[in-house]
Amino acid sequence: AWHVQAIEAVYPEGPLNLVGHSFGGWVAHAMAARLQAKGRQVRSLTLIDSEGPGPGSTCGQPHTFSQTLLRLIEALEMSSGKPLGLDRVAFAQASDDQQQQQLHTAMVRAGLMPARSSARALDGTVRTFGAALRTPYHPELPYTGPAGLVLVDDPGLDAEGNAAEHRLMQQRWQQLLPGLKVWKAPGDHFSILKVPHVFSLAAWWHDGQALAQAQVVQ
Repeated sequence: AWHVQAIEAVYPEGPLNLVGHSFGGWVAHAMAARLQAKGRQVRSLTLIDSEGPGPGSTCGQPHTFSQTLLRLIEALEMSSGKPLGLDRVAFAQASDDQQQQQLHTAMVRAGLMPARSSARALDGTVRTFGAALRTPYHPELPYTGPAGLVLVDDPGLDAEGNAAEHRLMQQRWQQLLPGLKVWKAPGDHFSILKVPHVFSLAAWWHDGQALAQAQVVQ
């Protein structure tokens, strides 16, 4: 609701293209449905490596503080390409505050946080990341406009595992978006948004918009 309000303040009229990555795919879908219900044209909805909502989703689970930090560590290492070098045994035995301190120290060492910052600087990141992990999505309104799903590989899975993940993601979204167009992209969850893979993503998105516009004109 807040995202819709913010967009309407900047773009009060005209068609919109919405893009959501990861948990943001759920947010973008909910926004598209709300905007469409209000009579606003949503020209396209693009979901980038976003789990389809439903039982067994990664998000919507009761992650503890420690589990949240471990997932955050995995995300930070994948997105930055830098191992944080945390001692997992010492980490598991530490208190919540000590775990956040250990994470902060490792991030400073890897150049992901300024040395003069404190561990408390991670409060917002940890709180937001944890909220996303614990939040289930139960769509309240339908979205019937154009939609695309971008699939990427998980480096931690083999070919068979990635194929299974892709099938599940596609099946779940197609239940909500029957006309879904699917594209298998290069890269992984984070590198798809970075050079050079983001250029391929932009080209695919632009070509889709051009094709849709040509069909409208015809």
